[in-house]
Amino acid sequence: MEDNIFDRKISTGFVDKWFDLKKDVLRIERFFTRQLFMFKDFLKFAEKSDDFSSLVFNNMISDIQFALLTAEGMISRIDSLHNYYMSVKNEKLNKNIYMLTVFSGLFLPLNLIVGFFGMNTEGMLFANDPKGTTFVIYALMSVFIIFLVGFNILKFLDKFLLRWWLSRRSIYKKFLQKIDKLEEKWRV
Repeated sequence: MEDNIFDRKISTGFVDKWFDLKKDVLRIERFFTRQLFMFKDFLKFAEKSDDFSSLVFNNMISDIQFALLTAEGMISRIDSLHNYYMSVKNEKLNKNIYMLTVFSGLFLPLNLIVGFFGMNTEGMLFANDPKGTTFVIYALMSVFIIFLVGFNILKFLDKFLLRWWLSRRSIYKKFLQKIDKLEEKWRV
């Protein structure tokens, strides 16, 4: 299971397999925990007897403790697998939501303009003009170009004007460092 998930060969029923495996290992851990308490209680009671040799039971208790630590280690490995699986799924979901946001950000203004010019009311712009459709197309294209160029202009202003002017303030420097780190993570 570990090898498959680290090779990004995640099966469709991963969560069900993970839950079944964790449930089984937790049962084993509970069994060893109860067994350890029972052996320790028995050892306390039996040590009062003169003819009792505690060496065998101490070895059994150390074996049970080892098995219990192994089960706890398995639980932590299973949990780390689940955390890794969830982080991979969250990363994919975040990328999909980011793309959806970009597309909706591009098409929402265009949709609003088309909706505005598509209304059938009197006194609309370009209603009686024979070149009205051409003007609407020019308006849509200019809004689209403004959005494309506008983001680059904002980056330019941030890079050369705001960073130069506000770089003396440590708050802005820390803010820019965090943004740069986030950009590096997104590029990978």
